[in-house]
Amino acid sequence: MSPIIWSRWKLGLLCLAVTGLMLAPWVRNHRFLRDFYDYGLFINVNARFDEGQRLFVDFTTPAQSATFALNHLAERWGGGSYVGMTWGAAGLIGLVAVTLTLLLARRWPPVLSCVFVAAIVACSASQHTIIFYNPVGVFAMALVVWSFAVAPLLRREHAGWHALAAAGLVLGGLNKINFHLLSCAMAIGWIAWGAVEQRAPWRRVAASLGFVCGFGLVLPLAIELAWTGADLRTWYYNVVQLPLGARGGRVGLLTDAKVYFATLHDYYGPLRLPQSGLVVLLLPLLAVPAAGLCGGERPWLRWAFALLAGLCGALSGAALLLTNNEIVYLAVAASLVMLAGLWLGFRLPVRGRGPWLALGAPAVFVGVCGWESAWQGQRSQFGHAGEARSSYVQGETIGSEFGYLRGLAIPMSIAGSLGDFAAYRKTLGAEANQVFYGPGIEWLERVWPAPKVKGLPLVAAAFESAKELTLLQREVLAGDRYRHVLVVEAWNSWPLSVQETLMRRFTMERMGRFFVYHKLRAGVLWARPLAFHENIGGNVDSLRLVSNLPMQLLPDGRRFVGTDRGVGELEIDAPSYRASGVAIVRRIEKGRALAPIKFEAHAVQGASRYLRWSRDINLPDDADELVVPTGQLDASGLNLVFTVTVPQSDAGAVVAGWREPQLWNTVESDAPPPLLQEASTAGGGVPVALQTALLPPALRGATVFGRETDLRDGACWLVPGGEVWIKLPGIVSKIEIEAQAAGSPAGTTPQLRVIYYKGGRLEFFHPIFDKETNLARYTAWSAESGGWLAVLADPHRACPPFSVKIVRIERH
Repeated sequence: MSPIIWSRWKLGLLCLAVTGLMLAPWVRNHRFLRDFYDYGLFINVNARFDEGQRLFVDFTTPAQSATFALNHLAERWGGGSYVGMTWGAAGLIGLVAVTLTLLLARRWPPVLSCVFVAAIVACSASQHTIIFYNPVGVFAMALVVWSFAVAPLLRREHAGWHALAAAGLVLGGLNKINFHLLSCAMAIGWIAWGAVEQRAPWRRVAASLGFVCGFGLVLPLAIELAWTGADLRTWYYNVVQLPLGARGGRVGLLTDAKVYFATLHDYYGPLRLPQSGLVVLLLPLLAVPAAGLCGGERPWLRWAFALLAGLCGALSGAALLLTNNEIVYLAVAASLVMLAGLWLGFRLPVRGRGPWLALGAPAVFVGVCGWESAWQGQRSQFGHAGEARSSYVQGETIGSEFGYLRGLAIPMSIAGSLGDFAAYRKTLGAEANQVFYGPGIEWLERVWPAPKVKGLPLVAAAFESAKELTLLQREVLAGDRYRHVLVVEAWNSWPLSVQETLMRRFTMERMGRFFVYHKLRAGVLWARPLAFHENIGGNVDSLRLVSNLPMQLLPDGRRFVGTDRGVGELEIDAPSYRASGVAIVRRIEKGRALAPIKFEAHAVQGASRYLRWSRDINLPDDADELVVPTGQLDASGLNLVFTVTVPQSDAGAVVAGWREPQLWNTVESDAPPPLLQEASTAGGGVPVALQTALLPPALRGATVFGRETDLRDGACWLVPGGEVWIKLPGIVSKIEIEAQAAGSPAGTTPQLRVIYYKGGRLEFFHPIFDKETNLARYTAWSAESGGWLAVLADPHRACPPFSVKIVRIERH
């Protein structure tokens, strides 16, 4: 066999070995998925493409066409399932490994080429089990940088290198802006070096720059605008303006030494290479002394350009690291690409011990770290579920709707949550198609198509710009397009303005690893009853208060619902026999005589109204505020409605309304206990053993309802969000309760509430804390005959569980 043939066989075998090794993490991980957060976006986009939706026009995203289009093709060619889509990643790994190895082997020894490319692939394409834009960006960068390093100026004899550069420029221009800008900058740098080193005519230099502009800007932009139907302004807003506004400020961290010795975030767990920032910074600089010492006609110029190129490469790699929420090995891969580019461009020696120390040793080190991370699935299996793989279940077993997940193993907790929601969705009737699939669960639009909001980002509230937040508030959180919002607990993070709306207008129910927000019907005042009384006072469950009046603020911080013109109402949507309220008048315009303001209270039954109280209240000329209690009113077992009428002559000069709605004698209900806390579960009856541990003998046999309860060591325990509700028999004059948090240091008060609830009446009881025994003791009573006594644990997961026991009761 001739040496040439043997060399080709050896290179081919090495390529196969590298490809097989780099595919091993994909083989191990592609049929498992720990979390749907970012991979789920590609599932969602594939479904949108099938519906005829277009990138940038119908939905907002900074990610560009290439990766979405490639995953859509992979899914279709792979049989229309998620596992089918993962075969695209296998193809990408093989393509990158073979292409880059063959390209680099034209200038480097085969073994060194394979080792170096293996490190790049291990740190990039092998990290993912679908085609992801960051590995595609590394691949496109390698094609551009290496081709221009070898052939910086357009020449006929370098047509092959120019073709590879053109392919990389187009692919990068359709993929991700930060990688692409870096590729173009380095291509222009090599053109500048070629012009100086070769003393090229300006026309050749201009043609080479035009090549970069044509294939790196004009052609990909024309392709993307034609395919998406977007105009240039829309494209710029999505691709440039949004990511720059979201992450551009991180570039300022380049001067912070901490980012070079520890990872910027811990999304993917502990890494073998936490000092990745330092590695990214140093890799391109390894070529600088070698380039400067190689001599040449003008060594000072070579030193200057090598130093400039090395510094630019180092800072660019660090900027990539800071501006991506990606595992750090992707930035390491980009730095390896830049290191190889500098070595190729300065035509540095690649044989002997020196090149192996400068190129091979770093590649082996970071490659082993990257491959081990890819094998473990730190990036591809990113998520929050803690179950072992052996307990994962097949996606298609969740239900008939989940055929798309056939062959994919997912954590049992996620599968159970999906199954619970599927069952719950069937109870929604017409509202089943009015669910907004929020952060972490957008992909369910593939299972159950939902209404779309044109222009909304793929990840709701991912960008805190006014345009996107206004769209989310107007089209999703307000109006009737959606009645429910589903979100994964781990991704239940919203901008402040959105969070405030959700707290005010939506109740929240826990469903396994999901939260389901339920939109209140029009006019209901507040979705968080336990916090509402700090606003307007009284003792009425805020979910039972309905009003067309906006919230108003008094100078001392007290709140009320009121209006500065026309007629407004506040209804207690809870039947009662006795109720009351407080009328409020507050002056806005000083020194003006005001006409009387009419306040009334009616018991209502359907369209019929029965007057129970009426006052024409005059605000004295020397007063700015007047408060008039109604006293207890006869509601006759009906709802009570408070009204206020501001004369047209005083519109804008005064604000009048109501506060402190009170229930005194309510109507008993057979309904189960209400959901008062955020993230409450549906709940149900508790076992007899738990009742025995919780209740004193005098309450045995009472109805007990529980949410997130547990029986341990003979005691009743509540985890965060846990609740116990006890139906009280008649009037109970005294109830003594003891609670203690698990593992709490001395002086720690358990985060819980004790309340009495009946027919919309809500009363709170406060603890006395014993520092010696570390016990919280509550003394409660029934405010009227019957009703529920409840002990509610704080729903935040950081709070400890605690034991609770009702020590004794005294009946009236």
